[in-house]
Amino acid sequence: MRTALVTIILGRPYQLAWREVCESTWRAHAERHGYDVIAIDMPLDTSMRAAMRPPYWQKLLVLRPDIAGGYDRIVWIDADIIINPAAPAVTDGVPVEMIGLTDESRFPSPQEYREVQLRLAHGHERLGDLGRSAFARASANMLPIPQTGVMVLSPAHHREILEEVYHTKEHDILVSEQVYAGRAILQHELAHWIDQRFNALVFFLRDIEHQRAALDTEPKLIAAMRKWISHYYFLHFAAVQDLLSLAPQALHQ
Repeated sequence: MRTALVTIILGRPYQLAWREVCESTWRAHAERHGYDVIAIDMPLDTSMRAAMRPPYWQKLLVLRPDIAGGYDRIVWIDADIIINPAAPAVTDGVPVEMIGLTDESRFPSPQEYREVQLRLAHGHERLGDLGRSAFARASANMLPIPQTGVMVLSPAHHREILEEVYHTKEHDILVSEQVYAGRAILQHELAHWIDQRFNALVFFLRDIEHQRAALDTEPKLIAAMRKWISHYYFLHFAAVQDLLSLAPQALHQ
């Protein structure tokens, strides 16, 4: 099947970060597995409504024919991801009618995920006691959370579903594109859970590692990142994009 890795890099900071840190790892992965790489640096929607929402909402539009035409599979990858050179093909084993993605609530494990969420809840004083209690209960009884930073998609099967989410849902600081898209994927029973290593969230890894040995210096962070890169396939810097600047040292030492 003809496949492309697709991302959106809107704004100079995102373009520089992707091109200077991430792109070479994507190109190596794509060459190894016969994929193309498409980095979109112009908005797919120029409406006022689009301008009022974060750019990542526009990932839901990448199955349009002007982008995905001619491809059987589109692998959406957030632009703040670096790829392990030894990573296997993310598309392997994903039925074409299904959406391949990871379950965030099980990363790195269900127990560790709950522990991180509880620490996060206790760190948010603005939630108050009732808010923290609700947060704790929710994290202790977590339903699957489709993590949309990496998605194996089929233009023929999934364009309508993703675009419906884009056009009918509104952004809220507490309800993002991931929440709405994840709900739609689950409701349509489209989730095909792939290896967690294809979407390793540095935010969680750093928190867990910090509990074991304080990551309080740059060399310690680089050493930790080197370990993560060797163990995981796709290392995702969501919410900690500032750490991307250390990735070249972790990759090349």
